[in-house]
Amino acid sequence: MEGLYVPVSCQQCQDAPCLKGCPVGAISRNEELNRVEVDYDVCIGCRTCVSVCPFGAMHYNAIDGKVAKCDLCDGDPQCARFCDIKAIEYTDGGDVSIEKKRVAALRLSTVKKQAAALDEHTA
Repeated sequence: MEGLYVPVSCQQCQDAPCLKGCPVGAISRNEELNRVEVDYDVCIGCRTCVSVCPFGAMHYNAIDGKVAKCDLCDGDPQCARFCDIKAIEYTDGGDVSIEKKRVAALRLSTVKKQAAALDEHTA
């Protein structure tokens, strides 16, 4: 088959729609590893999770009749390990959240400084 392949990995949503949508409970959150997992022995292949995933990270394997998603290679994702140009990086979700908060705080601080300078200039 020809086409464009764009890999999309599971975002490990905190409030995972795939987990909530699974009618047989085949999808669960592993709190120890902080990831969403599929129990392939329980999965009935209904594809509900595929339809509700907002990122398109759930896939259906027609050969097995089951869904498939990134399982983070048990904490050592091969995609990140073998990416020569380091375009993929595996980090803890908490680290990503902290960096996003840091960037947001910097933006807010910059906007407040600009607004204060504008107020001084117009007063």
